[in-house]
Amino acid sequence: MNHSSELRTVENEKSTLSRFLRQGRAWMLAIPLALPLVASPVMAAEEPAAGEATDTEEAAPQPKHVDWMTDLAAAQKLAKKENKNLILFFTGSDWCGYCVKLEKAVLTQPGTAERFDENFIPVVLDFPNRKQLPAETKLQNNEMKQKLSVSGFPTLVFADADLMPQGQIRGYRPADAFWKQYDEIVAAGETIAAAKDGAAVADITDYKQLNAILEAVPEDLLEKGWLETMRRAADASKGLDDAVSQKWGDKVAEIEVAIAERKFGNDLVQGMVKTQREAKSPAEVIAYFDEAADGAADYPKRIVMIKFLKMRYCAEQKMYDEGIVIADVILASDAAGEREKLITSQIKNQMVQRKEAKEKAAAEEEAEQ
Repeated sequence: MNHSSELRTVENEKSTLSRFLRQGRAWMLAIPLALPLVASPVMAAEEPAAGEATDTEEAAPQPKHVDWMTDLAAAQKLAKKENKNLILFFTGSDWCGYCVKLEKAVLTQPGTAERFDENFIPVVLDFPNRKQLPAETKLQNNEMKQKLSVSGFPTLVFADADLMPQGQIRGYRPADAFWKQYDEIVAAGETIAAAKDGAAVADITDYKQLNAILEAVPEDLLEKGWLETMRRAADASKGLDDAVSQKWGDKVAEIEVAIAERKFGNDLVQGMVKTQREAKSPAEVIAYFDEAADGAADYPKRIVMIKFLKMRYCAEQKMYDEGIVIADVILASDAAGEREKLITSQIKNQMVQRKEAKEKAAAEEEAEQ
């Protein structure tokens, strides 16, 4: 994909539900929290036509633009040949406003291509709405999006030629912030490369070497491709360095729990949406939550998820008494985090105010009769 021509887009805002599903916190925020709530041009004299040289100097060379590859396998092969890493640019080229904004502010600016070329082979993985991609490209892009748990656009994932991630830049960043984070990622990549010492991660068996590599990987990327490496480090160090073995064994267990909780939350929300769409009465939706709670009795955090969604549903259905009772249970729960309690408190206050307003209106209507 060549970005020498300016992209035109229309913003395609995702629904609140889809946005929070991508963030892995849909169980908490699946339903909206808020309840209705000339500069003058300067012209150069006798400016030469575009591309035309003056009598005294040659025309300035056109800036080089990033030459994004679209074939990931070919990019991996080239990266190995040139001893470089990969930049994987996940974008929605014809609908994502922040993707276009990032391109204009950073990716198509003079000097960006040269800076990327020092260390990386750039690859674009596009998810357009209108433009049709070849079937094999679409499949490749979807597989990588899932493999690297990319949850929104724009996202740039920095990885070695074997697709082991070393850093990521998520969302729009102005140029200064982008390049600051970029330099940090390059530095981390150099540390990882030094620890690898020319070997592929999958071929390394020495636990000290594996530990050094993992120590250089940013915390938020460990679950995106490094789980197996952590397991190998834990196993290889067992009996030789129990501290290292426990560190990576515990980290694997922590990440696996987090992944399971996110999946439960996403499944719960999707089931709720389906039930609401098909239910003939609010009682059927309430029954869905109660059944889910029965199946999650041994998981306190999952119970909080269920109660939160049930509370929001009660608020939406003007079942304020029931919703307030559920809110109090969440606020008293040790399994609820600070953010959960903060949002629950806000929703409870809204329900209390609406309940009082409803009761006041009913009393005034009765007095008038």
